[in-house]
Amino acid sequence: MTGIQKSVGFYDLDEATRARLVDEALTTRSSLMYRWLNLAAEQSDGWSQRALEAAKLVGTANSVIDLGCGMMTLERYLYPSITYIPVDIVRRDHRTHVVDLNREPLPNIEADCLVGLGLLEYIFDVGALIDAMTKYRNLVISYKPIELVPDRAFRRGHAWVNDFGVVEIESLFANQGYAIQSQLQLDGSQYMWSFLQS
Repeated sequence: MTGIQKSVGFYDLDEATRARLVDEALTTRSSLMYRWLNLAAEQSDGWSQRALEAAKLVGTANSVIDLGCGMMTLERYLYPSITYIPVDIVRRDHRTHVVDLNREPLPNIEADCLVGLGLLEYIFDVGALIDAMTKYRNLVISYKPIELVPDRAFRRGHAWVNDFGVVEIESLFANQGYAIQSQLQLDGSQYMWSFLQS
């Protein structure tokens, strides 16, 4: 991050600079903190529809963990009675459980449902994270699979560190005892699943 102003958003950087930062993160297998520290400067309008659809799948759960909560868009669409528990790599407000999932274990938090929207793309060991998720029976997960976003340079330009296909993602959850309750495609670039542990 040398020479980059902290107030400059990730997508304000030129493609070569973004690629260099992502290459460094891939080499060290460490989270690209610069991407998340400046999240408020990014365009996040597209996240609203995804959050709305996720909230529908959450339904009337008593409590929800928003893993990789970002700007906490999901909270806006949940029923007011639901206890919202934000978890992120950067503190978003006083409630946030701060954890770097590429370096630290999933926090031990009780909840009825775990939601991970736009999260798995940034995780190096997705299998290990899904293994840690098995304490939660209900999951709502989104992912931008290689079938819908095939350009690897584009994927790295967004700081995505993996390239799973739909079948691979579904298999990772199936291997941990999760069955698909629903699946939908959003905006032509991502899928969302509701998984239930059998």
